[in-house]
Amino acid sequence: MPSVDLVVGVGRGGLVPAAMLCRVLSCEKFLAVFARKYGEGKPPPRLYEKPVVVWGFSERLSGEAVVVVDDIAVTGETLELVRRYVLERGAGRAFTLALVKKPGARVDFYGLELEECVIFPWEKTATGDACLHG
Repeated sequence: MPSVDLVVGVGRGGLVPAAMLCRVLSCEKFLAVFARKYGEGKPPPRLYEKPVVVWGFSERLSGEAVVVVDDIAVTGETLELVRRYVLERGAGRAFTLALVKKPGARVDFYGLELEECVIFPWEKTATGDACLHG
């Protein structure tokens, strides 16, 4: 991954991995953007046809290289939305990163590509047949 000046976590699922990445990269700047397409639960109900920013930072950026982090990318639309959000606020470059991506999701960097349901340690424990659907 290219060097970055700033880590932006996509709330809520991306906040924990973004904070961990920020520490590993020794970034001194960490911001969050809350974007929603799905609600809570496994499988999560769809709230919007396309993801929307429901809360973001107002700070102007000054050409920083930014990595936008989320826990899972089902399609990559939410990461792309937040990537555009940081570019519109003055980032010089912005990359997307997901811990897990579903097949076909658009993301610059990822840890695993899986079709299976993923429950991260920081999530509430799901019961029953829980799966993420795109």
